Amino acid sequence: MKNELALKIRNVIILFGSTLSVMAGAVVTPSLPGITDYFSGVGNIEFLTKLILSVPPLFIAIFSPIAGYLFEKYGRKNVLVFSSLLYGISGTTGFYANNIYLILIGRALMGVSIAGLMTGFIVVVGDLFKGDKVSKFIGIQGAIMSLGGVVYLVLGGALADISWNIPFLVYGIAVVVAIGLYFFLDETNSYSKDKALSKIKFSPKVLLINVSAIFVMICYLITPTQLPFLIKSNFPNSSASMLGILLALWIFLSSVASMYYAKIRLAMSFRYIYMLGFVIWAVGFILTYFATSIPILALSLAISGAGNGLVVPNLKAHILNISDITDRGRQSGFLTMSLYIGQFLSPILVQPLLGFTDISAVFAIFGILLAVAPLLYLPKK
Repeated sequence: MKNELALKIRNVIILFGSTLSVMAGAVVTPSLPGITDYFSGVGNIEFLTKLILSVPPLFIAIFSPIAGYLFEKYGRKNVLVFSSLLYGISGTTGFYANNIYLILIGRALMGVSIAGLMTGFIVVVGDLFKGDKVSKFIGIQGAIMSLGGVVYLVLGGALADISWNIPFLVYGIAVVVAIGLYFFLDETNSYSKDKALSKIKFSPKVLLINVSAIFVMICYLITPTQLPFLIKSNFPNSSASMLGILLALWIFLSSVASMYYAKIRLAMSFRYIYMLGFVIWAVGFILTYFATSIPILALSLAISGAGNGLVVPNLKAHILNISDITDRGRQSGFLTMSLYIGQFLSPILVQPLLGFTDISAVFAIFGILLAVAPLLYLPKK
């Protein structure tokens, strides 16, 4: 058995590796204007630049179920190490590839690697921890991922001030994660390449979890994508730094709620945590509609952040609770797919609403949907 220090290092590697999915978009976002200027001679460059952010989620959604299958067929460690190496290699493409299309190919491969990483880190948490320890680790994982988004945005902005392609070097840290996984993560699944996989269970409970994941990410993406426009419309005299403060507050409260998830889980079942989280989130979104000042808007963001900080880790803990060693990889793969389908659909669903109402009303509409969502959990499933 590994000593205590080695186990702590393993856990740190898993937690840091989990933030690589957040890093994918956050680090490079500040570079987008510089990329557009550098490749200004390329046709449709503004559209192609936006694809740098939208291509990875699409490939994550496509390849996550495949990744889940690979984790069960070929083992957790092998696929995680490969995914980390692929992330580091494909992610750094933007630094040395002097071609926007090669950069986009690199981003697509990065999406494939994140499908493996996100799915894999959910799976190994389920393999390594049991009972209350699962909820505790997932809560910490969610908090660190949220805070990582802030750190990576700041880091990406600082590096983009030097040159648009420098932030792409940050992705190379995934190679270090691969090395750490190789030395400190034992294989957590006894598998046989010749063994037929068990039939995956698609119960009403599993279906509800995945549908909930899509809905959760649709709502989650509304805040970072629509808040800048809401502030510009309703508080035109606010500075860019105010937007950063408000988003940081939202992320911070989400992190705090995630940190307390394990304690809440001891007192409540999964379905009641969904119901509580959705109601809190709904209050925050509806309050955004009535926000006539920055302090009220800040309060609404704090409340909605606390709500999603409970719901998101609950999805992961719930899917691990109902799966076992025979189908944990595939179940986690479908959950990851659902999360990124929601992320992909969010702007597509919100944009038509802006054609006949304002941004504040969009928050209210989804606040009402969040308030109604708990009704789905009233029947025991």
